Amino acid sequence: PPALVWLAVDDGSRRYLLGADGADAVYTELSTAGSRHGLELILPLYDLQDQTQLSYTDIAGGALEKVLPASQRYASQVILVGQLQRRGDQWSSRWRLHAASGDSDWQTGAADLATTLDQGLNQAAQRLTQRAPAPGLAEQGPSQLMLRVEGVTGLADYARVSQYLSGLGSVRSATLVTAQAQRLEFLVDVQGGAYGLEQALALGGILEHVPTVNGTDGVHSYRLRP
Repeated sequence: PPALVWLAVDDGSRRYLLGADGADAVYTELSTAGSRHGLELILPLYDLQDQTQLSYTDIAGGALEKVLPASQRYASQVILVGQLQRRGDQWSSRWRLHAASGDSDWQTGAADLATTLDQGLNQAAQRLTQRAPAPGLAEQGPSQLMLRVEGVTGLADYARVSQYLSGLGSVRSATLVTAQAQRLEFLVDVQGGAYGLEQALALGGILEHVPTVNGTDGVHSYRLRP
């Protein structure tokens, strides 16, 4: 799946966050490395909305508690957070990959920018490949599922949930079926069936999975986080 990349850059002369409108050597080498390793990369707009939510320090420190809410607007199932530094004639990078199957961290370093970024994205590609489901697994089971969301206390919460579901790339449609006692139930048509639904909702920090007793009702239950 496409990876949303938040990259904090310290090139020795300035510190900045790389955005989608980047036109420097870092942007070029990152794009080249992504293509080489078969990664589709999404760079944030880093417009006023992003700037009010995230700073250079947040990205450099890998603060996922701030990165995840800021990433919701991009509806990506994979988030790659990195810090790239130049000290003298040496480049180094630190990375954190956040995906539904878990998080991982690694570091790279080299005398040139291209090699440092190439090594970093090579590690990302390997980790995503290792975690990918076996061929055909993601499409097993029905694509239309029942999704229950608890903890919905009013119209604002309903709008929040509805907007979130409609923004997920793997969710084709989400139709409200019932609404009662702080609980919503949606009929969702999701790419990849139950596996795709789990992957999509594991990110973003909006919905928290609620285990069902023996799983007998066939409904996928989640709770809306504050």
